[in-house]
Amino acid sequence: MRCGRCQRPLTASWSKGKTGKRYGYYHCYHCRKVKVKRESLEEAFTELLNNLQVKPGKLRAWRATLKDVWDNQGKEVRDAYHAKRKRVEELTRQKERLLDLLVDGTITSEDYETRLKKISYDLLEAEMLEKDAKVDKLDIEAALDYACHFLRNPAKF
Repeated sequence: MRCGRCQRPLTASWSKGKTGKRYGYYHCYHCRKVKVKRESLEEAFTELLNNLQVKPGKLRAWRATLKDVWDNQGKEVRDAYHAKRKRVEELTRQKERLLDLLVDGTITSEDYETRLKKISYDLLEAEMLEKDAKVDKLDIEAALDYACHFLRNPAKF
């Protein structure tokens, strides 16, 4: 909250009455011209929040739009992840085939080492890209339910 005169932030404080009871106030520390009872300011703020409630019709449209965007972008993300996963699997198979060639005597140990280094480097890179592409599963329905509940009742939060 800001002072209506100087626009500086208000400060919260407590004052003690004649009976020793404490009362909360917000006041301007800078210009010292504004002092508001805590209850009055907090009621006004709650009323402001209540006026910000989103109408149910707009909320349904907003929810449907977000769900559609999520589903479309989620498909692209999932497709990218699966492509990277396939690359990791292919490089793992190449590594296994390379070992089979060494065991069969088809390649020398020097050729094996050279090729293994290349495949291992590519595999490490592919695994890092795969991890970067992995998205934690989000329960979009639950997230949208919570967001809609908040937008219908901002003052409660």
